[in-house]
Amino acid sequence: MAKSTGNPPATPGDAFVARLERLFAVIVEHVRNSPEFASRVEHTLGERPAPAPQHRPAALDPFALYDQGWEAMLNQELARLDADQLRDVIHQYDLDPRGASAREKTADRLRDRIVKAVLQRTG
Repeated sequence: MAKSTGNPPATPGDAFVARLERLFAVIVEHVRNSPEFASRVEHTLGERPAPAPQHRPAALDPFALYDQGWEAMLNQELARLDADQLRDVIHQYDLDPRGASAREKTADRLRDRIVKAVLQRTG
């Protein structure tokens, strides 16, 4: 007869539950260490309104670049910026008054939006 260890027999879901416990432990640790992440979690859970996006000063002036070297120079400089920096350019120069760029996920789409807006205004 096998000696009892005092633990109930393992069930097929135990491994899954253990993985979930580890996942939630990581999430809780990140919530404790990152106020921004904690705010996003609270918003997701419906406990707090979404924080307003924080915009930094634009890393470049798309109109000045366009004036200096036309579209090629503008595209070259925009290629150096990440999506957040591109959103800062859009915000500072009011290139998207309807706010459609907030839904854009890729830097390529944001770059296209900037170039089109500059061409329309300078056209």
